[in-house]
Amino acid sequence: MRKNAQHIALLSTLIVVVLFCTSFLLQAPSSTFKDSNAKIKAIYIYNFSINTNWPANMKQGTFKIGIYGSYPTLADNFKKLAQTKKVGQQSIETNIYTSLSDIKDCHILYIDTDKSSEFDKITAKMNGKSTLVLSDKEGFGKKGACINFYSADNKQKFEINKNQFDKHNLQVSSKLLDLADAVY
Repeated sequence: MRKNAQHIALLSTLIVVVLFCTSFLLQAPSSTFKDSNAKIKAIYIYNFSINTNWPANMKQGTFKIGIYGSYPTLADNFKKLAQTKKVGQQSIETNIYTSLSDIKDCHILYIDTDKSSEFDKITAKMNGKSTLVLSDKEGFGKKGACINFYSADNKQKFEINKNQFDKHNLQVSSKLLDLADAVY
């Protein structure tokens, strides 16, 4: 009986995510459909943010999302999302970083594929910080990202490295673990 309740709750969450994604995509002007993957990633990342438990000191002020690399369409989609959504009571701010030395404290750091050669330096810089590190490169889920995007069967998927959540003093929700395609 309890298992059925969990499945119903998970199914309800999935339906909400699909409806949210659909409404978000339908509201966008046709000129912004150039990079639909950026819209999908922005929605995923927003859902990651609300399904992660942050330390108390990170639940104050602005919720900061950093993008390391050249992915302006992802940043644009976060800015649109930030107009109507919050993480808890926190408004969302997006920053683009072009060099490692520019990266400031943030809740989420997305590493674009054009910066993947610096992955080890980036993760070393984020070591000990409560930053959810996201990547988009095959193998980086096992290598040290908290969450790694990948594509399979023409679908956007993600994997979670639970040990990295623990190292960054973050707690991943069971809902998110259930939705992940792989958990390490």
